[in-house]
Amino acid sequence: MNIIIYAVIFVIIILPNEILEKVIKKRVQKRRILGIIEEKVEKKRGEQQPFYHPTRAIGKEEGILVFVSYATKDADIFKVRKLAEILTKYERINDVLYWQEDMKDNIIKYMNDNLDKCDTMLLFCSPNALASGPVEKEWTAADMMGKPIIPIFNNPDHIPPLLKTRLGVQFDPFDFQKNIDEIYSLILKKME
Repeated sequence: MNIIIYAVIFVIIILPNEILEKVIKKRVQKRRILGIIEEKVEKKRGEQQPFYHPTRAIGKEEGILVFVSYATKDADIFKVRKLAEILTKYERINDVLYWQEDMKDNIIKYMNDNLDKCDTMLLFCSPNALASGPVEKEWTAADMMGKPIIPIFNNPDHIPPLLKTRLGVQFDPFDFQKNIDEIYSLILKKME
């Protein structure tokens, strides 16, 4: 009986994690190889370019893709739409994805289609977000994929316990530009 239980646990929990870990390692290895190749090409040209970073933006089409995770009830509190509009005007940001703007129909499909493409996640933390199943799925999936997650919060008690050690931004409802500046600075720092 114990062997059957162990086999079930292995198939349901351990095996998928091992597969995901292998996929992530392969992607990291490919990015390193691409970086080495590009560095050698640039040296041959006589140019001294910094080492290739897959998310470093040269132009808008190669910029950073940001995924925003938040509870719908908090969209106005954190001014998600306005924040996304302003961030996309920055040269290094290619796009800011948030489901109220980009989702067509199904939130799970939206997550699946966009989380893998993004370079970093902004996680707006609140009691509503803590109680939201989709928000929890978004940040846990992003964490498993090794995506940088930036908690944005009014109260640090609203940050999920596993993310409390991450660098974040305490949202200032009276100084929106300060919020933008701090978020943008942290996005760039995570992309280094």
